[in-house]
Amino acid sequence: MNTKEVKKLKRKNFFFLGLINLIIIICTSIIMPVIFNYPPFAENDLEFQNTIEPLNHVQQYIVIFILLTIIFTIITNILMRNIYRFLNKYYRKQTIEIEEIQKIRKDCFNIPYIFYLSEIIVTWSVGIILSAVLGISNIIILKFALLLITILSLISLLQFMFLQKQLKAITVLTYEISNNSEKYTGFRIKFSTNLIIQIIPFLLASIIVISLVGYAKTTEEKGNSTMNYYKAYFDNRNFSSINMEDLKSELNTIPLLSDSDYYIIIPPNRETIYVSDTAAEVTDFFLTYLNYFFYDTNGMVYEYYGTEQQAYMIELKDTNGESWYIGFEYYITDYSLLYFYIGIIIAVLTLYFVFIYIWSKNTSTNISTISQSLEHVIEENDYSSRKILPILSNDEFGDLAYSYNKIEELTSQHLRKIQNNQDMLIEQERLASLGQMIGGIAHNLKTPIFSVAGGLEGLSDLINEYDASIDNSSVTNEDMHEIAGDMREWVEKLRGHISYMSDVITTVKGQTVTLADNESIEFSVTELFKRIDILMKHEVKNALATLKIQNNVGDSDLLTGNINSLVQIINNIISNSIEAYGNNYTDKIIELTANRDSSNLIISIKDYGPGISEIAQAKLFKEMITTKGKNGTGLGMFMSYSNIRAHFNGNLSYETEIRQRYHFLYYLANQKLTFQ
Repeated sequence: MNTKEVKKLKRKNFFFLGLINLIIIICTSIIMPVIFNYPPFAENDLEFQNTIEPLNHVQQYIVIFILLTIIFTIITNILMRNIYRFLNKYYRKQTIEIEEIQKIRKDCFNIPYIFYLSEIIVTWSVGIILSAVLGISNIIILKFALLLITILSLISLLQFMFLQKQLKAITVLTYEISNNSEKYTGFRIKFSTNLIIQIIPFLLASIIVISLVGYAKTTEEKGNSTMNYYKAYFDNRNFSSINMEDLKSELNTIPLLSDSDYYIIIPPNRETIYVSDTAAEVTDFFLTYLNYFFYDTNGMVYEYYGTEQQAYMIELKDTNGESWYIGFEYYITDYSLLYFYIGIIIAVLTLYFVFIYIWSKNTSTNISTISQSLEHVIEENDYSSRKILPILSNDEFGDLAYSYNKIEELTSQHLRKIQNNQDMLIEQERLASLGQMIGGIAHNLKTPIFSVAGGLEGLSDLINEYDASIDNSSVTNEDMHEIAGDMREWVEKLRGHISYMSDVITTVKGQTVTLADNESIEFSVTELFKRIDILMKHEVKNALATLKIQNNVGDSDLLTGNINSLVQIINNIISNSIEAYGNNYTDKIIELTANRDSSNLIISIKDYGPGISEIAQAKLFKEMITTKGKNGTGLGMFMSYSNIRAHFNGNLSYETEIRQRYHFLYYLANQKLTFQ
């Protein structure tokens, strides 16, 4: 069941198609009698038409109008069935898939051209076939074909323009649903071709109509001239004896103007009509026209509509007062003139075609130049070396080139501004992370520093005790060795604390670099996890969380890349896991694990938090997104993803379920890094 909007659109299409057909048929009814040299008075006398034809011309035009409107409406509905289905779903607020939108856009481009061509080809072919089947003369078929081309070209063009306007509005509607865009949708019609399609029909119609009218007027003059020739002979003859044989003898003495001419004798009973050409015959149309309009036309009688065959007749009265009609019938067809006009039509159309093609090609080239420049904007990333587009004319194309140059200038400025803002945001993110990390490191360093201070006090006491025992005879060698052993024990303790502080300082120093640092070294998972443990210990402790680290890979398996960047990426994910727990969880467990799988080293980060929302999933890694409100920038995962793709030749993905969020995968064999 169609919605009221679709029903309204269908009614609008039906009305407009009917209006176009009505206008064209009215124009045809006016121009057709002129082109085909219809017999005078015959077109306007409906009583006469009803006598010789089942339907008069008004009725015929009405039938044609109804048939054309129905046919074109059916064709339109068939071609637009998918579009009507789409509109019904749209107005009912039903879900519309992107594939359906793409198909509708393609139909919106294709349908006007399909309708345009099919309408011309099918209708014109049917018209010519019907003309041939009905046995119409070749000259009428030729003129009818030319007129049919004219009519159909105009109808098809007007309907083409109407459909294009309708479908463009529907195409715009699809962009309200989905902003995705495809360049080559539907038939690829060049500007020059499209221009020819829309201009040539008007030129064709104009030239054909003018040529046919010119030909019709010329043949009309030829008919009048031939009539005057035979009229002159009749005016000088005195037909004293009115019977069949005497009239034959008298008419045989009149020389024929053309070999195809012949005379006709119509007696009062009309049963023994004589025609001097045995191959010719007098039609019912001829006799009926003679009865209706003989006196109105001053003796001119015609064989049929548009046959280019007419006669000049006179009326004679016999001794009984009955009417005899005699005269000469002749053809007014001028094939040489018709072929001349056809040649003119072809020549003029060819010249116009070449002119329009060259002009449209030049116009298309100007558009292509600007289009290609816009494509460079899309494809290139370096805007520092761009050249402006030359402004070669002071018209709309010049305005377009100027606008392009201004857009390019603004685009470059905006991109530089975006790059500067991005660098600033990245630096702010890095400094914020670094500040948070340093706070944790300062806390971590307090214990070893206090331990070192205590160790130094212990060493100082032992040194004093050792110094005092040097000259003391009561102190044995064993006592001296015991003191030295205590001192050695303190030194070992201090060495461990100092080594730990050295590792912390080294780790902190490494993390002051940016994610874009490309320094590549070989390192083990043990070293990687050691740095992560040092840097995350304070944050994990403050969050009352537990970081479980398990390395199931040997130190002989080395990774290649920037260890500091990798540490920063993993730390960022661990921080996200801690924040995801929030205050709603008592057991905040984060698992960092390394395992071997065939030739691959798998590093996974897993938490048991609430998971990632569907909204965040749709945008994660594709744009900067944060769930922290004003406290987040969204740069963390976005830059991590960019770093993995750019500097580790890998991919970053995720898995999220209830109480399970991240996995981190690093391939040893081919050096591909992936989150999954």
